[in-house]
Amino acid sequence: MNTIPATLSPSPRNLALTVHELEPGEFYWVLMEAVDDAAGEGAVHSYLPLEAAIEPHSSYSNALVAGVSVLRRLFGTEGPGRPQDTRTPDVPGGTRSL
Repeated sequence: MNTIPATLSPSPRNLALTVHELEPGEFYWVLMEAVDDAAGEGAVHSYLPLEAAIEPHSSYSNALVAGVSVLRRLFGTEGPGRPQDTRTPDVPGGTRSL
């Protein structure tokens, strides 16, 4: 069972989902969270990985859909910063906490 680290920012949470092609035809999703409070025009955020795929997906779109699925399992359909993101999510195999 994975837990959401307590050191990450409270609501609202600034999350990013990206897909990387580490080898030709092998796509991995990565869910990240901003670790700074940069705001305003031209602000640059720094992100730390929160969860990532262990097994590759055959296409960018398949990896993206899988990442969105994990995001919904972690934070529910209401998104991050809502009451359900305080629970300990039960993330199935194929993902890892970073």
